[in-house]
Amino acid sequence: NGIHMWGLGGGTIANVNVYNNWIGGNFGGYATGALFFEGANRNIQMYNNLVNIKYTQAKSGIFRVNGDGVGGGYQIYNNTIIGNWINDTCIVIGGPGNSVSFANNIVTGCWATILVQDTPSIKTWDYNIYGCQNLRASSCTAMGASNFVTEVNGTHSWLSLAGWQSACSCDSH
Repeated sequence: NGIHMWGLGGGTIANVNVYNNWIGGNFGGYATGALFFEGANRNIQMYNNLVNIKYTQAKSGIFRVNGDGVGGGYQIYNNTIIGNWINDTCIVIGGPGNSVSFANNIVTGCWATILVQDTPSIKTWDYNIYGCQNLRASSCTAMGASNFVTEVNGTHSWLSLAGWQSACSCDSH
């Protein structure tokens, strides 16, 4: 793991800035994530981070925010997230009641670009750049046909970029 924050057991983590980090390397088979946040977290800002890792655990997420997100949730902006396509997911956002803003990020190279679970509240999601789905391919000419995933009550919906934009009113720019 890179950074793992866990606001559980009756406690709350609040007013944290995670910035200017470089997290890289081979995380092996069962990494929790490069940046992994769960539980009761309030007003967490993640910005100006460069994450370039390889791992093989599906749906864990290179960047993962999960939990109740009470009182302010997460602001994620100006980050570069580079995956290595071996079953990885670049961004996982989860938790009912979790509020998330995601703007001005570069995301590329993952098997799934974004996985949204359990209907979090998306405040702002715009001005992001999404690159190739599979950096291991011999050429990178376009995104995969369905890199955006929503999961509600165990049911997955795979979406194209246009489908993602329509489903969440995200990434209009």
